[in-house]
Amino acid sequence: MIDIDDTIFRIKSFIKALEGDEGFDGLDQTSIDILTRIGGAYARRESLRSSDLAENPDFGSAASVYRKLSQLASDGWITSTQDPADARSRFIVPTSRTLHAFNRMSNKLKQQLSEAKA
Repeated sequence: MIDIDDTIFRIKSFIKALEGDEGFDGLDQTSIDILTRIGGAYARRESLRSSDLAENPDFGSAASVYRKLSQLASDGWITSTQDPADARSRFIVPTSRTLHAFNRMSNKLKQQLSEAKA
C-alpha cells in the first residue's frame, strides 16, 4: 500500500467548510464550479459571456448551464453587463455578495496557511 499525504484532502475539506460559511452549501457542485469560473475570470479582468460557460462540457449541456446561470442570477450571485462593443452581447459578472464571499474565503485561507507555517 502506498502512503499519501492528506494535505490536499484537508485543504478541500477546509474550502468546503468555507463555502458553507458563505452560503455556497445551498448550491450544487456544478453551480459552485460555474461561480468559481466567473469569479476567477473577474479576478483576472477577463470578460466572460454565458456562451463561454455553455461551451464548457464540464458544466453539462448548454440548456443546463443557462438554467444554472438564471438561478445564480435569481439568487443574487451573478449579474450581467452589456458588452460595449456588441449591444447584443452581455458579460456575466459576480455580484458584490459573491465578491465579498470569495474575499472572506481567501482571507480565512491565508490566515489558516499563515498559522500552519508558525
